[in-house]
Amino acid sequence: MVSLTLGACLDREDILAGEVEVQSDDKGRVLLPVRWRVQFAQGGFLCPGWDGCLFLFPASRWRQHIETLATYDELEDPRGVRLQRFFGTGQDVRVDPQGRILLPAKLTELVGIGREVRLCGAITRLEVWSPDAWRRYQGEQLRSDRMMAQVEGAGQPQP
Repeated sequence: MVSLTLGACLDREDILAGEVEVQSDDKGRVLLPVRWRVQFAQGGFLCPGWDGCLFLFPASRWRQHIETLATYDELEDPRGVRLQRFFGTGQDVRVDPQGRILLPAKLTELVGIGREVRLCGAITRLEVWSPDAWRRYQGEQLRSDRMMAQVEGAGQPQP
């Protein structure tokens, strides 16, 4: 397994970073920003993510996940069972000639995504959120980060 620090990743052309809010059309398609289309030129895999979002992996990254999953003994290794169940509800996606991807209703309904969609880069994948869930998540993270900073700073002299 290769481990990269964030600093080492920043120079790579395949980094998925930034965020954008888009609207889905009547068929559930969203326009993928141009800056991310090259990573999804060979398609991708959309599946439930953590904390109420969907993960959208570029096809090459998804293949790496499959290789990892294949090493787990699903009867002996609980990670294999959890990951296979987790990714079992996902599906392949393709970017159409107009740069759109289909967000299947079964997945968007699972996490409460409507017509408004927030796409967020997460280095090796995109996260697909409802804007409301994204704001709640960001608020929770901010409170969590502040709390950790207070705990870590407890007992230290204050300037």
